[in-house]
Amino acid sequence: MVCCLTLAELRRLALRGVIEAADADLLKEAVMAVCDVVWIDGPDLLERAARLSHGVGVPLVDALIVAAAEGRGAVEVWTADGDLLRCTRDTFRVRLLSPARS
Repeated sequence: MVCCLTLAELRRLALRGVIEAADADLLKEAVMAVCDVVWIDGPDLLERAARLSHGVGVPLVDALIVAAAEGRGAVEVWTADGDLLRCTRDTFRVRLLSPARS
């Protein structure tokens, strides 16, 4: 499963020139084809995210991603964002992915 905010992050990377726009489009299609996309659409998720953001001091977008994962029963999230490590606790783990080596 993947949070819908990941799709926005892909577009943002393309707008910043980090990845090509066509690659962002392809990745979006692939993610939507193979993943269960969690849409931010309820007050419970927003409440959990606000509390998480405030409690561990992560940006709200990061907290929304973690709250979406937890809301679907995930016990682990994989990310390249080291800020999310602060969301690790007894019932939930954040796995930091290493960047690819050239």
